[in-house]
Amino acid sequence: MALVYKVAVKKNGTDCKQLLFDDTTGFYNSNNTGGYGGINLEVFNVTTSEVVITLPDNTTTTVDLFSAPYNYPLLTFPTVYYINGTSFDDGVYKFEFTITGGEGETYTHTTYYLSTCNLDCCMTKFAAKINPSCSCNDKLLQKWADMQSYYDAMWYNFECANYNEVTNLLNKLTAMCSKNGCGCGC
Repeated sequence: MALVYKVAVKKNGTDCKQLLFDDTTGFYNSNNTGGYGGINLEVFNVTTSEVVITLPDNTTTTVDLFSAPYNYPLLTFPTVYYINGTSFDDGVYKFEFTITGGEGETYTHTTYYLSTCNLDCCMTKFAAKINPSCSCNDKLLQKWADMQSYYDAMWYNFECANYNEVTNLLNKLTAMCSKNGCGCGC
């Protein structure tokens, strides 16, 4: 079995300015025949490591994970990727991680990440407007139920890799937030 390179992308902290890249490949053993070592590439034989990030607007940026401050191998120390002074915009991000071994062998892993920080902030602010003891909230409750349904549908579509539909639902929710005066700018 050849190395099965895997990297997870997760939010690091609450400010939406950092993502964590975590190599989840693991080490070779009888339960993980795709891990580092054994008959596969050893971690210390990796000669290059990079990630190509496709942003929600379809522009790309390449990050050399061997350069400071990324501390490859990710397996030993999960790497935090920072955006300087701003937050990740809401949307679908594509991450293509590639490592190369000393003999030129290349391993790639592609994963997606959905950033919803501004939308989450909006939905929290909108929910805070609802007073369940006031009958005047019927319209607010219906709008909240609609937003929550779209939000759930967006995440279900993300899990099913329907990224175009995710973007459509995210845009619809963002418009609903703007219309209801609960945009965030978080």
